[in-house]
Amino acid sequence: MARRGVHKNKDKRLNAEYKAQVEQRLSARAERKAIKQEQRRQAKREKKQKVEKRHLVGIYDHMRMGGRQHINLTADARYVGTYHTEPIYNLYGFEGDSYAGIKKNGNNSIVIEVYEISEDILEDLDSHNSYDGSQQDEQNLYLREKIKSPYGEILVYFYNNYVNMEAIPNGDWIDYIKTKVTIQPNNEKLLNKYAQHNLELKLKLDKVEKELEEEGEYGPIPTISYAEAMNTIFNKSHDIDRECMD
Repeated sequence: MARRGVHKNKDKRLNAEYKAQVEQRLSARAERKAIKQEQRRQAKREKKQKVEKRHLVGIYDHMRMGGRQHINLTADARYVGTYHTEPIYNLYGFEGDSYAGIKKNGNNSIVIEVYEISEDILEDLDSHNSYDGSQQDEQNLYLREKIKSPYGEILVYFYNNYVNMEAIPNGDWIDYIKTKVTIQPNNEKLLNKYAQHNLELKLKLDKVEKELEEEGEYGPIPTISYAEAMNTIFNKSHDIDRECMD
């Protein structure tokens, strides 16, 4: 009986060791499988990154931060930085400053924001700027060219039509837009409303500009400076219609 008990204990020990070895092998196999799966996933990610080409583009107009069209960039664009170009360009506003363009052979430095964008966004920008990919086509409103920047070569859209007007001196489109207010008689009530409710901050120009654009459907309209707009609103000598303040 004692001998039988010894063999029984030995069998139990061997079974436990075998079970442990099996579990160890299964664990090692599962670990190797997980490593291979992660390697395959990593390879797929690297392949996708190689296929998805990225571009650096220079933005100087309403698509800059603070501009009314900046939202068009936020979907799949990474901000890289802002810089001033060499003073060899000129910046212009067209059709009541509804859009901007830069030309070569100027004497002004332009404020440019650099973004890393996908191929899809680049195609959208081409369409937005009426550029069909041909550098020779005179029908293109803009031409897309590479220029040097502190962040490497970037793509910039240059205005492709003849210009006969004064350039914006400081080359900063957002600053230029924020120092003026677009006014027409139909929208004077709107400006007076903002003056009433926002005296401390005077005018939130971005918001005013947006609402004026939404309300106005009159094409190009005359503009006055920020200072003149404030005088129109706050100076009693202008006899502002009190009904506009209701």
